[in-house]
Amino acid sequence: PSSYLTLTEADNLNAGRTIDAYDMISQKANIFSTDISVAGRTDKVNYFISASQANEKGLVLNDNLKRSSFRTNLDLKITDWLTIGTNAMYSENIQKGVPALVARALRQSPYGTWFREDGTPTQFTVPEDGGASGNPLRPTHLQAAENVRSNLFANGYAIVKIPGIEGLSYRLNVSANSRWIRDYNLTKQDPYLTANTSEASKRNWKAADWVVENIIDYNRRFGKDHAIDVTLMYGSNKFTSESTTATATQLASDVLGWNNLQSGAIFTVRSSADRTSGISSMARLNYRFKNKYLLTLTARRDGSSVFAANNKYATFPSAALSWIASDEQFIKDLNIFDMLKLRTSYGAVGNQAIDPYQSLSLASTNYYVFGDGAPSSLGIYPSNISNADLKWETTYIANIGLDFSVLKGRVGGSVELYHMKTNDLLVERSLPGMTGYTSIWTNLGRIDNKGIEITLNTVNVKSNKFEWRSDFVFSTNQNKIVSLYGSDADGDGKEDDDLGNRWFIGSPIDVYYDYVYDGLYQHGDIMPTGFAPGFAKFLDLNNDGNLTAADDRRIVGQKQPKYRWGITNTFSYSGFQLSVFINAMQGWIGEFNEIDYN
Repeated sequence: PSSYLTLTEADNLNAGRTIDAYDMISQKANIFSTDISVAGRTDKVNYFISASQANEKGLVLNDNLKRSSFRTNLDLKITDWLTIGTNAMYSENIQKGVPALVARALRQSPYGTWFREDGTPTQFTVPEDGGASGNPLRPTHLQAAENVRSNLFANGYAIVKIPGIEGLSYRLNVSANSRWIRDYNLTKQDPYLTANTSEASKRNWKAADWVVENIIDYNRRFGKDHAIDVTLMYGSNKFTSESTTATATQLASDVLGWNNLQSGAIFTVRSSADRTSGISSMARLNYRFKNKYLLTLTARRDGSSVFAANNKYATFPSAALSWIASDEQFIKDLNIFDMLKLRTSYGAVGNQAIDPYQSLSLASTNYYVFGDGAPSSLGIYPSNISNADLKWETTYIANIGLDFSVLKGRVGGSVELYHMKTNDLLVERSLPGMTGYTSIWTNLGRIDNKGIEITLNTVNVKSNKFEWRSDFVFSTNQNKIVSLYGSDADGDGKEDDDLGNRWFIGSPIDVYYDYVYDGLYQHGDIMPTGFAPGFAKFLDLNNDGNLTAADDRRIVGQKQPKYRWGITNTFSYSGFQLSVFINAMQGWIGEFNEIDYN
């Protein structure tokens, strides 16, 4: 054993001391919760009030959480034509302490030393291995944390049935949401280290947003066979947030933790704030013929402050058709289907998921020292390139689906085919360092997604006391880049790939581009200089005897699964229920960084 064990491991082995890393980092898990609710209903009033509190202990040592919430729902019928109501909720999650590090436990030797004689955790369980054997319990003992998440949400509405016009109503929705985050952290001084490594920080973040919607709805039947439903909506929204973080390192004393930041020797303060706003309008027409032919036409126009001045608004139309075939007499005569519905749709949706101000030229600050002995000075430098053409990303979606139910509801499901074309993708494009910038947000290219989604629900066994249900889902998606910049710099007649961002025409957008793994070098193999048996071996794709980045790399896999499927079996017996769920993702590869702790 001494040939491959360190001195620490050998000593513990000879002394009969072994460690189960997962036992060391785990605790007995439990949940204690209390819930109370009150509800009532009359002709004029409908209310529901509830409160809950829970204490949770996770499986990982020191992974503890306290949750509390309060909710109230109230609906009031003021008159025959006016109804008002509100839904409000407050919740708070408090997590104290630092859990043990599961990632470190994966690399632990069973013969490591986790604690010193005085009970304090070692820095490394196997000192000879250094960073590869960091003690998973060290943060649990030397660090403290208090993380609080609070959320207050309220939604109010009023519905007015316009007197004298049957089927016409107006609805006002007003919602507001406020959130607070407190992240307080402390790293205590390790008495076995000479350097002062103590640190404390406080982060306070708050955000507020509101949404106002005005909705007019008109529905009416014309004769026996025709019915329409027209909806008009106009709304606005706003989001604001601000954050302040103060950090102190090399504390003179860590006794008061984050409540004594002034005892530090080095201070860092960061603060930020942002605001976004938007406007939405929508018109929708639903038409029903004999309640089995359905048509929906929709047009949305949305505006967002995150885009450039000339491109803040975009329009997104859509249309959908449905046919409830099971209501046709010739389908009923088959005596097969309880329900059969064919549907198709085509439309556009927009994406605005970028941070505010990305279309603007931004500046950042940094401190610098110019000259020996000079004081530090504040410098301001450009950090973001403006893009006056930044606009909405738009996805056009076409789909066709079939919903069915047979055998009196014992078997049912759906099949759906879709094709999505995404234009003007919002992408943070990398830039060469010589430009002075690292990236820029821009619209580029086109991405195609094609796929199928299948669901199948069955009632396999059903009796007075016992029932067995199965639910199966399957989906596959083919994703590829159709276009990027439209350039052909090398003149080969094909649009150029973007090697720097790992974007390749005709391939998925998220791929791994690397050397091709070909096993491990063995004794007797011809090896490159500096290699030894056990080192990874890679294919020489162009057979020139050298491994070069330009000629010997290719796409080795994609990051997103090609296939996803799952099956749930639910067994019910006399009020008891057991669910067994299997989930699978296939046709993808991922990183395994645990093989290298760096």
